[in-house]
This record gives sequence, C-alpha cells and structure tokens, in this order.
Amino acid sequence: MAKKTTKWGGSWTEQKLKAFEKYVNAYLTIMNTRREKFGWKLIYLDVFAGSGDTANSADVFRELEIEREELSLYKGAAERVLGIKQSGFDFYYFIDKDEKSNMMLESKLTILPPKGQ
Repeated sequence: MAKKTTKWGGSWTEQKLKAFEKYVNAYLTIMNTRREKFGWKLIYLDVFAGSGDTANSADVFRELEIEREELSLYKGAAERVLGIKQSGFDFYYFIDKDEKSNMMLESKLTILPPKGQ
C-alpha cells in the first residue's frame, strides 16, 4: 500500500497567510481597546488546523521559490497566530478532524519558544 501524502496549499498560500496575520493583528488591536472595559476574554478557534507539517509540501514551496532549507522557517496559521507580539488571545483551540494531524500540530506547537522571543 502506498504511503498517503498530504496535499497542502498552492502558490497563493504565503499571500493568504500574510493577509491572515494582518487581519488577526487588526482584530486584536480593535478588541484590545475594549477588552478591559467589558472584561472580555478573547478566544482563538481554528477548526481546520491541520498538522502544521510542511514536509509533504515540497512542490508548493518549489512553486513559491522557497528552498528546502527554508521549510523549517516557514510558518503556518497556527504558528503565526501564536507568534503575534501584541496582547493576544486568552485561549487558543486548534482542532482537526484527523487525530494524527492534531497530535502532529500539538507536537510542533509545544516546542515553540515562549511568546516574544
């Protein structure tokens, strides 16, 4: 039986993730102006989180002219939202239908440096 590979992204992926990051920053800027006044807790929920694995994405990165050495520097949505420097969310939930993807993402995010480093 052939090993199942994950098809991920396309040539638009990096552009989409940059736009996503700008959106999250703008959202937090707006919400942070009111969070203390109203006692809000901010929740980030990604129900299509995936595995965070870029190893099976070589064709996409070749298309984006990203070299294999740079793959370890590439950040998906989960890493980007956790890396936002301004006051972020109080709770983060990353969920995927595939349990193996959940475990892979959890493993990847667990080894990230603390926020702001």
